[in-house]
Amino acid sequence: MKDSDFSEVHEAQIAAFAEALPMVSKSNILPFGDAKTPQINDPTLLLEVAELDIDELKKGSGGKIWVRAQFQAHCMLPRSVPLVSIECINFAAVVLKIVHRNTWQLAHVGKPEQLNAVPGRYSNDPKGFESWIVSWWQTVAIGDNWQLPAPAPEHVMLSEAPHVGADHKASYEKLEDGHKPISTN
Repeated sequence: MKDSDFSEVHEAQIAAFAEALPMVSKSNILPFGDAKTPQINDPTLLLEVAELDIDELKKGSGGKIWVRAQFQAHCMLPRSVPLVSIECINFAAVVLKIVHRNTWQLAHVGKPEQLNAVPGRYSNDPKGFESWIVSWWQTVAIGDNWQLPAPAPEHVMLSEAPHVGADHKASYEKLEDGHKPISTN
């Protein structure tokens, strides 16, 4: 258990939503800030933490403190869906059902409270979208440490033994696989 940040909670939420929502591709369940497509073509679920505060009613132990988080799930459908406004409500209702009493199979996460859903953003453009926002509060035990994950390397260098290590830097060659480099941005 990492319990030092929200990464584990987010990953568990994605897994739970992906399993329960077969009509939403797992690649379309992502953090709100990572949504880069200007156009919604398929059912999409954007997850975010909208607010944090300390849960003064829960006692932390072992260097942990309970943080109350307001989570939001943006249920988005393209306008091309027949009866999109009704189907978006149905999408939000199913998300509410998934969230209800769900601790994401994590011992350090409390039961959700104050669940609700409200209309979200929309675009009346024919290629636009409609959305509803499901919101809930949930407590998460947070530890003392936080570390950023290491970024992916831009390239891989290869050498053969015994010509390895800093003393043999000139022996290394950049590994080329014929594919375009992966963007880490």
